[in-house]
Amino acid sequence: MKGKRISEVRITVREIEHSEPAEVVHHRDKFERQYAPKRNLVHAPAEGDRGEEIGAYALVEFKDGMVDWEFCDKALIERHRKHSKQPDSLMWTKFHEEAWKKTAIRNLANRLPMSNPGMETLAEVIERDARREMEPEPSGRLELEADLKKHLRIATRFAR
Repeated sequence: MKGKRISEVRITVREIEHSEPAEVVHHRDKFERQYAPKRNLVHAPAEGDRGEEIGAYALVEFKDGMVDWEFCDKALIERHRKHSKQPDSLMWTKFHEEAWKKTAIRNLANRLPMSNPGMETLAEVIERDARREMEPEPSGRLELEADLKKHLRIATRFAR
């Protein structure tokens, strides 16, 4: 697959320092959530058989040091699947962990301030990566983008 998976989007925008990859939490993992006085999350995956999946989370750290996260339990994720346009798609059947991560990322993104140009950039990157995942792998010749062709023409002119 081309590009980064949607669960691995890492981008620096005005308020966000970075976004950690989303993760699926299993029954035998050490998993603790803290809501007050400061939101915090601790996840240590178990060794070997981790047990049944119980949920997924996405985490973001802001430049001011604040951390925000979204945890979605199995029931919420199944509700999202039920209302999905394609609840029995390849994403939900063969790559269900990726679908679980994507659900947590989208729920977190819904709560973040989207009026910020940086957040709009993050949303565009997530959407672009999602579209890339759906594109078939290229076969045959490689097409240069128009901007790259233009820069090559300019570089060739100066080289003469």
